[in-house]
Amino acid sequence: MYAFTFKERRINAHNVAYKWCNMCLQKPINDTYIRAVIIRVERDEMTTAEIRETKPAILRGLRHRCPACGEGQLFARYLKVKDTCSECGEELYHHRADDGPAYLTILIVGHVMGFALHGLFGYLRDDPLILALVLCTIATVLALALLPRMKGLVVGYQWAKEMHGFSKPRARLPEASEA
Repeated sequence: MYAFTFKERRINAHNVAYKWCNMCLQKPINDTYIRAVIIRVERDEMTTAEIRETKPAILRGLRHRCPACGEGQLFARYLKVKDTCSECGEELYHHRADDGPAYLTILIVGHVMGFALHGLFGYLRDDPLILALVLCTIATVLALALLPRMKGLVVGYQWAKEMHGFSKPRARLPEASEA
C-alpha cells in the first residue's frame, strides 16, 4: 500500500504524490507519520508550494508598494488599495485589513504619546492648554502618517501568508503512474 523511495523523494499512497522537503527526509518513516502526511495534504490534488517571503512583503507594504513585486503603488487613494498592481498584475482586492491597521496604529501612537507626555509634562506643567494642544497635534499627525503604513503592512502580511484568496492555483504534481 505504501511505497517510499529516497531517490525520487516521493510517497505513493492512494494515488497521492507528495514531494518531500529536507526536513521530512530527516524524520523516521512509519505508518503513523505517513498517515499524518496524507491527512495534511489534499487527497487527489497535490500542489507545489511557492514560498513567499514574509519580511520583504511586509517591508514593501510599509513603503506603499505592491507586496509581490515592490514596484507598483499599493494605494489608489489614502487608504483605498488598488484592485491590481500596475506593474506585475497581482490581484490585491482580496485583502481583508478591516480593523487591524487601526489597532496597530493606536498601539504605536499610544506608546509614543505616553513617552511624549512624560517628556513634555516637566516643560509645560504651568500651561496645561499648550500641553494638550501639543499632544493632540502629535497624536493626530502620527496617526494620519502611520495608518496607511499599517494597512500596507497588513496587506503585505496577508499576501505573504496567502490569506483571504491571495493564493494562486498551482501546478499539479505528476501522479505515481506518470512518474
